[in-house]
Amino acid sequence: MEANPCLSCGACCAHYRVSFYWGETDDVTPNGVPAALTDDLTPFRRVMKGTNQVPPRCIALCGEIGQCAWCSIYERRPQVCRDLPASYSNGAASEHCDKARLAHGLPPLKKLGIRNFWVERAIYDLLHSALLSGVLCGLASLRDTRTGARKDAKPQRMYKEMICQ
Repeated sequence: MEANPCLSCGACCAHYRVSFYWGETDDVTPNGVPAALTDDLTPFRRVMKGTNQVPPRCIALCGEIGQCAWCSIYERRPQVCRDLPASYSNGAASEHCDKARLAHGLPPLKKLGIRNFWVERAIYDLLHSALLSGVLCGLASLRDTRTGARKDAKPQRMYKEMICQ
C-alpha cells in the first residue's frame, strides 16, 4: 500500500499564506483553529502565524518538508487547509499541491490508487485523534524495530514513528 503523500510532504504548509474568516478560531467557535496560533490580517480575516512572511511556514507544521511532516492542529485546521487536496486524492491532479511541491524541489505526485489514499488518510486521522485524546499517552513503551529492545517513548515521538515509517 502506498502511504498518504501528505504524511511526508508539508509543502503546501510552507508555500501558501493560510488566511481564513476570523469566525473559525477557538475564541469564537468551540474547537476551532487555536487563536493563539493566528494573527489578525484584516478586521474579518486571520492568518496562521508564519504564513504571512517570506518564506512562509505555518506554525502548526511539524517535521521536515519532503521527509516526514504533519499538522499539529489537524483536527482543528482552517477550512482553507481542508479544501486543498493532495494531487489525485480526489482522482485529479491538484495545481496548488503540485506548485507547492515543485517550489520545495519535490516532484508532482503520481496518481495513487484512490482506495489506498483514503485508507492511509483514515489511519492518519485515527492516530492523530488518539494522540489528541491522550490514548497514546497510556503506551509507556514500545520495541525498537532494529534491536527488539523495549524503549520508553513520548507520545509525540511514538506518533511520528507510527505515521512516518
